[in-house]
Amino acid sequence: MSVDFTTDSLTGVNLSFGSDIFTVRAGYLQTLVSAPAFGVSYEKATFTSVGGTLDWKGLVFYSEYFQREIEGMANGAFPNQKGAYATIGYRFGKFLPHITYATLDDNDNPATLMGLPLKQTSATLGLRYELGTGAALKFEAQQVKPECTDKPFEICRGLLIANPNLGPERSESVMIYSLAVDVVF
Repeated sequence: MSVDFTTDSLTGVNLSFGSDIFTVRAGYLQTLVSAPAFGVSYEKATFTSVGGTLDWKGLVFYSEYFQREIEGMANGAFPNQKGAYATIGYRFGKFLPHITYATLDDNDNPATLMGLPLKQTSATLGLRYELGTGAALKFEAQQVKPECTDKPFEICRGLLIANPNLGPERSESVMIYSLAVDVVF
Protein backbone atom coordinates (compact mmCIF):
# COMPACT_ATOMS: atom_id res chain seq x y z
CA MET A 1 0.00 0.00 0.00
CA SER A 2 1.32 3.44 -0.86
CA VAL A 3 0.04 6.94 -0.19
CA ASP A 4 0.95 10.03 -2.17
CA PHE A 5 1.53 13.03 0.05
CA THR A 6 3.50 16.27 -0.08
CA THR A 7 5.02 18.58 2.48
CA ASP A 8 5.28 22.32 1.95
CA SER A 9 6.80 25.23 3.86
CA LEU A 10 9.21 22.98 5.72
CA THR A 11 11.10 24.92 8.39
CA GLY A 12 13.14 23.80 11.33
CA VAL A 13 16.08 24.29 13.59
CA ASN A 14 18.54 21.89 15.21
CA LEU A 15 20.77 23.18 18.00
CA SER A 16 23.70 21.26 19.40
CA PHE A 17 26.14 22.02 22.19
CA GLY A 18 28.86 19.74 23.44
CA SER A 19 32.40 18.75 24.21
CA ASP A 20 34.52 15.60 24.01
CA ILE A 21 32.43 13.95 26.76
CA PHE A 22 28.87 15.23 26.27
CA THR A 23 26.44 16.58 23.70
CA VAL A 24 23.04 18.21 24.20
CA ARG A 25 20.68 18.66 21.24
CA ALA A 26 17.28 20.24 20.63
CA GLY A 27 15.31 20.28 17.41
CA TYR A 28 12.06 21.63 16.02
CA LEU A 29 10.48 20.99 12.63
CA GLN A 30 7.25 22.35 11.17
CA THR A 31 5.61 21.61 7.82
CA LEU A 32 2.26 21.58 6.02
CA VAL A 33 1.09 18.12 4.91
CA SER A 34 -1.21 17.41 1.95
CA ALA A 35 -2.64 14.04 0.82
CA PRO A 36 -5.47 14.79 -1.66
CA ALA A 37 -6.69 11.16 -1.81
CA PHE A 38 -7.57 11.43 1.89
CA GLY A 39 -8.93 14.97 1.90
CA VAL A 40 -5.83 16.32 3.63
CA SER A 41 -4.81 19.77 2.48
CA TYR A 42 -2.07 21.91 4.05
CA GLU A 43 -2.45 20.67 7.61
CA LYS A 44 0.19 21.68 10.16
CA ALA A 45 2.60 19.06 11.52
CA THR A 46 5.32 19.68 14.12
CA PHE A 47 8.08 17.51 15.55
CA THR A 48 10.06 18.54 18.63
CA SER A 49 12.92 16.66 20.28
CA VAL A 50 15.57 17.15 22.92
CA GLY A 51 18.32 14.74 23.88
CA GLY A 52 21.76 14.26 25.27
CA THR A 53 24.74 11.93 25.38
CA LEU A 54 27.53 11.41 27.90
CA ASP A 55 30.66 9.32 27.38
CA TRP A 56 32.95 9.77 30.38
CA LYS A 57 35.58 7.39 31.79
CA GLY A 58 33.78 4.31 30.48
CA LEU A 59 30.30 5.47 31.55
CA VAL A 60 27.86 6.05 28.70
CA PHE A 61 24.43 7.64 28.93
CA TYR A 62 22.00 8.49 26.11
CA SER A 63 18.54 9.97 26.46
CA GLU A 64 15.98 11.60 24.19
CA TYR A 65 12.41 12.91 24.34
CA PHE A 66 10.22 13.63 21.30
CA GLN A 67 6.75 14.97 20.62
CA ARG A 68 4.80 14.84 17.35
CA GLU A 69 1.67 16.95 16.82
CA ILE A 70 -0.41 16.79 13.64
CA GLU A 71 -3.63 18.67 13.02
CA GLY A 72 -6.75 17.69 11.07
CA MET A 73 -7.18 14.62 8.87
CA ALA A 74 -3.41 14.10 8.55
CA ASN A 75 -3.61 12.88 12.14
CA GLY A 76 -5.29 9.74 10.73
CA ALA A 77 -2.02 8.55 9.21
CA PHE A 78 0.37 10.04 11.76
CA PRO A 79 -1.14 10.15 15.27
CA ASN A 80 0.01 12.63 17.87
CA GLN A 81 2.65 10.81 19.93
CA LYS A 82 5.28 11.47 22.55
CA GLY A 83 8.06 9.20 23.64
CA ALA A 84 11.35 8.95 25.47
CA TYR A 85 14.20 6.59 26.17
CA ALA A 86 17.23 6.46 28.46
CA THR A 87 20.24 4.16 28.09
CA ILE A 88 23.05 3.67 30.57
CA GLY A 89 26.08 1.45 30.18
CA TYR A 90 29.73 0.99 31.12
CA ARG A 91 32.66 0.09 28.83
CA PHE A 92 34.99 -2.74 29.83
CA GLY A 93 37.61 -2.71 27.10
CA LYS A 94 35.80 -3.71 23.89
CA PHE A 95 32.62 -4.69 25.78
CA LEU A 96 29.71 -2.36 26.56
CA PRO A 97 26.90 -3.86 28.66
CA HIS A 98 23.88 -1.54 28.72
CA ILE A 99 20.27 -1.20 29.80
CA THR A 100 17.55 0.91 28.14
CA TYR A 101 14.06 1.91 29.18
CA ALA A 102 11.71 3.40 26.56
CA THR A 103 8.14 4.61 26.42
CA LEU A 104 5.79 5.57 23.59
CA ASP A 105 2.56 7.33 24.56
CA ASP A 106 -0.45 9.36 23.52
CA ASN A 107 -0.06 13.12 23.07
CA ASP A 108 -3.64 14.40 23.49
CA ASN A 109 -4.74 12.56 20.37
CA PRO A 110 -8.27 13.15 19.07
CA ALA A 111 -10.74 10.44 20.21
CA THR A 112 -11.50 8.91 16.80
CA LEU A 113 -10.82 5.60 15.08
CA MET A 114 -8.28 7.31 12.84
CA GLY A 115 -4.96 8.37 14.29
CA LEU A 116 -4.96 6.14 17.37
CA PRO A 117 -1.56 6.31 19.02
CA LEU A 118 0.32 3.07 19.62
CA LYS A 119 1.34 2.92 23.29
CA GLN A 120 4.02 0.72 24.82
CA THR A 121 6.93 0.51 27.23
CA SER A 122 10.07 -1.56 26.84
CA ALA A 123 13.15 -2.56 28.80
CA THR A 124 16.28 -3.77 27.00
CA LEU A 125 19.40 -5.48 28.31
CA GLY A 126 22.24 -5.53 25.80
CA LEU A 127 25.89 -6.25 25.20
CA ARG A 128 27.96 -4.58 22.49
CA TYR A 129 31.40 -5.84 21.39
CA GLU A 130 33.67 -3.63 19.26
CA LEU A 131 34.93 -5.69 16.32
CA GLY A 132 37.12 -2.88 15.01
CA THR A 133 36.90 0.65 13.65
CA GLY A 134 33.31 1.19 12.53
CA ALA A 135 32.00 -2.31 13.31
CA ALA A 136 30.35 -3.86 16.37
CA LEU A 137 28.56 -7.08 17.31
CA LYS A 138 25.40 -6.52 19.38
CA PHE A 139 23.17 -8.84 21.39
CA GLU A 140 19.96 -7.55 22.99
CA ALA A 141 17.05 -9.01 24.95
CA GLN A 142 14.06 -6.66 24.97
CA GLN A 143 10.78 -6.98 26.85
CA VAL A 144 8.01 -5.01 25.11
CA LYS A 145 4.74 -4.35 26.92
CA PRO A 146 1.97 -2.89 24.72
CA GLU A 147 -0.61 -0.76 26.52
CA CYS A 148 -4.25 -0.32 25.64
CA THR A 149 -5.28 3.10 24.43
CA ASP A 150 -7.90 4.87 26.52
CA LYS A 151 -9.80 5.90 23.40
CA PRO A 152 -12.77 4.23 21.71
CA PHE A 153 -11.85 1.15 19.63
CA GLU A 154 -9.10 0.00 22.04
CA ILE A 155 -5.87 -1.04 20.41
CA CYS A 156 -3.47 -3.04 22.59
CA ARG A 157 -0.56 -3.90 20.32
CA GLY A 158 1.94 -1.05 20.67
CA LEU A 159 4.32 -1.14 17.72
CA LEU A 160 3.80 -4.91 17.33
CA ILE A 161 1.82 -6.24 14.36
CA ALA A 162 -0.69 -8.07 16.59
CA ASN A 163 -1.96 -7.85 20.15
CA PRO A 164 -0.02 -10.44 22.26
CA ASN A 165 -3.05 -10.72 24.59
CA LEU A 166 -5.05 -12.49 21.87
CA GLY A 167 -4.65 -16.07 20.71
CA PRO A 168 -3.78 -19.28 22.52
CA GLU A 169 -0.54 -18.05 24.13
CA ARG A 170 -1.69 -14.83 25.76
CA SER A 171 0.90 -12.58 27.33
CA GLU A 172 1.01 -8.99 28.55
CA SER A 173 4.51 -8.63 27.11
CA VAL A 174 6.71 -10.00 24.36
CA MET A 175 10.40 -10.88 24.49
CA ILE A 176 12.51 -9.96 21.47
CA TYR A 177 16.05 -11.29 21.12
CA SER A 178 18.40 -9.86 18.53
CA LEU A 179 21.92 -10.44 17.29
CA ALA A 180 23.28 -7.88 14.86
CA VAL A 181 26.45 -6.54 13.31
CA ASP A 182 26.56 -2.73 13.12
CA VAL A 183 28.79 -1.34 10.40
CA VAL A 184 29.49 2.37 9.84
CA PHE A 185 31.04 3.43 6.54
